[in-house]
Amino acid sequence: MREQPPGEDASEGGPQLTAQWEDQALFDAGPTTPPPLKVGEDAARTARRRALLASGWHPTSGRKLRGDDEVCGTCAHCVGFRRHTRTYWKCAKVAMTRGAATDVRLSWPACVLWEKEER
Repeated sequence: MREQPPGEDASEGGPQLTAQWEDQALFDAGPTTPPPLKVGEDAARTARRRALLASGWHPTSGRKLRGDDEVCGTCAHCVGFRRHTRTYWKCAKVAMTRGAATDVRLSWPACVLWEKEER
């Protein structure tokens, strides 16, 4: 009678599955925590602007905030551009683009470039 190699059963003559193969996963399950959410361009810009305002800097002009109750909407340099059904507010004291990066919110605190609007 011939000697059987490990993993073969003498009664059937073929290899037998062992527990070591049944317990292993075929593919890696991957990380257990979900990947971080990707933030869109607009959300990232809003977060940067909030951080700048909280630290005392104006997001569009890059100047220090005045520190009083004045807002961009009451400034002489705040101009609105109509496009279709919307108005996009910009500051005339900084380089303007046609994108959202140079948009101004009327409710933002005013910077040191603020001047009283003449009516």
